[in-house]
Amino acid sequence: PTKKVICVGLLNGLILAFLYETETVRDCVGVKQEKKRTVTSLKFVINEEDKETYLISSYTTGEVAIYRDLKTSEFCDLTLLYNEVVHNASTELITENFGSLGKYAEVWNTSWRCNSIDKFATVSEDQTLKVFDLNIKTGKAKEIFATKDHSLAVTCVSWKKVKAFEGELLAICSDDRRIGLYNPLKEFAKIGELTTLALQDWHTLTYLEIEENGSRIVCGTQHGYLGIWDLYTMKNIFLKKIQHGGIEGLKWRGNIIATCSSDGC
Repeated sequence: PTKKVICVGLLNGLILAFLYETETVRDCVGVKQEKKRTVTSLKFVINEEDKETYLISSYTTGEVAIYRDLKTSEFCDLTLLYNEVVHNASTELITENFGSLGKYAEVWNTSWRCNSIDKFATVSEDQTLKVFDLNIKTGKAKEIFATKDHSLAVTCVSWKKVKAFEGELLAICSDDRRIGLYNPLKEFAKIGELTTLALQDWHTLTYLEIEENGSRIVCGTQHGYLGIWDLYTMKNIFLKKIQHGGIEGLKWRGNIIATCSSDGC
């Protein structure tokens, strides 16, 4: 959330703040672990309207929580504003590919709408993308869009301002090796689809990110490949194995793309 603090979500549901100048760690104030759940993603944003810092966190239980940073100390002092199950367990017969869906539908990733808190998107093991309107004053969210365009789990979502597609783009990637592109300014109409099916060996897609105010998108795979596509031509412009393990985190800032991997790098 700041240049001094890194926040980490844990398998036991806690969120820790790490002040790396002094190598001090503590629980984020306001985050209480009352349920058995694992944190799957953390996304901070400085809201354009009120300049406050907000955090959205997702969990293996199908829940999403939203916090505001009170900024009462050097650490991240969070107060809870919203916490609901947004992806429910399946009532259908579950195949071995989705062994947990009879109990819960993990939310694997979330994204704020650009740099605003009026909307957020979620993706899940249940193969769906959902979009919600958020009223931060009342602490309530309303589902406004949902789609199930994939045959396997949807693993990541990115929502950014771009040069193409009328200025805004929402993108998701899935274990089925496909990337879906949607136009938020046209009721989330699907624009197109990108794939890594050209790679012959078995793999899934793990993380992706849209180049902010740009015209490209990047995506990582479970077997260490990184791909970049041009959004104007919808063609792949880079596809290379860069890690020995799966890409387990990915960020694009300016002219730098940073990844972390299960190979320890």
